[in-house]
Amino acid sequence: MQFWVNWVGLILLIADAVFGSTVNVFPSLLLSYGLIPGLRSSIDHSSQMPYQKAEAETIIGRAFEQCLSHAYIIADIPGLVLSDFAHFEAFQTLRKQAAAASTIISMPNVLTDDLGNTLDMDKIENILKVNCDVKVMDVKGNDKNSIEKYIDTQRRLIRISFPALNSNSTLDARLARLKEYDEVIKEVFRILPTPNIVTLFTTNTSTTVDLDEISNTENVIEESEIPESPKMISLSIQKKIKQSKRMIFPDITVFDKSRYYDYERNSNTNQDVYVRKKTPKNDKSWLSRKKKVIKKKSSLYRFGEDDKELSSVFINVKFIHDNALLIFCVISVLGLIIFGDMIRIALGFVTGALSKHTKSESKSTGKREKQD
Repeated sequence: MQFWVNWVGLILLIADAVFGSTVNVFPSLLLSYGLIPGLRSSIDHSSQMPYQKAEAETIIGRAFEQCLSHAYIIADIPGLVLSDFAHFEAFQTLRKQAAAASTIISMPNVLTDDLGNTLDMDKIENILKVNCDVKVMDVKGNDKNSIEKYIDTQRRLIRISFPALNSNSTLDARLARLKEYDEVIKEVFRILPTPNIVTLFTTNTSTTVDLDEISNTENVIEESEIPESPKMISLSIQKKIKQSKRMIFPDITVFDKSRYYDYERNSNTNQDVYVRKKTPKNDKSWLSRKKKVIKKKSSLYRFGEDDKELSSVFINVKFIHDNALLIFCVISVLGLIIFGDMIRIALGFVTGALSKHTKSESKSTGKREKQD
């Protein structure tokens, strides 16, 4: 832990020396209904400390590439800032989803070197296409009619693009708009045939903040400081919360002590307690615990790229299903050709045998006539 804090601190000090006392950041929140084993424990620093953009993308990639969920939602709200999350009433659906989630990765401050250089959504989409064979659905955040219902079992990636929030609008108008967006997300949840969903709530814009306000380790609330009961929160911690610019939904992500452990909240076993067992720090074995075997979709690559060995397309069940009629027609034509050739060969064989038999009888008849 101390090593990671020192490492992050060194990067931030360098950034401070190069760029001054301010940095560009943007918030992101990752929620998974099902547990993603080892994901949280693979992060070697508090969620209250800043994330590098590359680090955030790696975490999201790890969560997505395992294909543990049936649907993935990426909600992108231009103009979203961390202070918006302080208004819980504007995020009723999102907070309900967060409370039910087994894995939460809160990233209040993701560092970026450019005002427009946020998460690479196309890269994230491609991770799901390559590993999970998802079908992409685009939803306009201001048009509920763009939400399409479906009944098949193929995994979906639903990308919701919301209109930008107006930075000059009043607080009431801003919160009203956020509530409308929350309703759209609620409608998307309703069309999904399963609650097993991963949601990435983020923005494609960043803001400038004071580096010291988000990087000072003294203001980090450690797990050991959190009481078992929320009613026992000390005045010093309450003061930190009010002054903090590094938390998203702190009542769920920080002060719920079960969030610090791998705990499947939605298991069919009706598990009521969680095991207080942490994965060792600097644990790099998360890849070996992945449940999903990665199978890349060949259509996303050039012919032969990344192939270690060649295999028949007829092993691919999806290929057979998608091209069943064509395959049936080809097999039928080939069958008719082979059947016709077999009949022609058989007729030739029979004709030859009859001709040979006729010649043999003719010779026998000729011999008998000579003898007579």
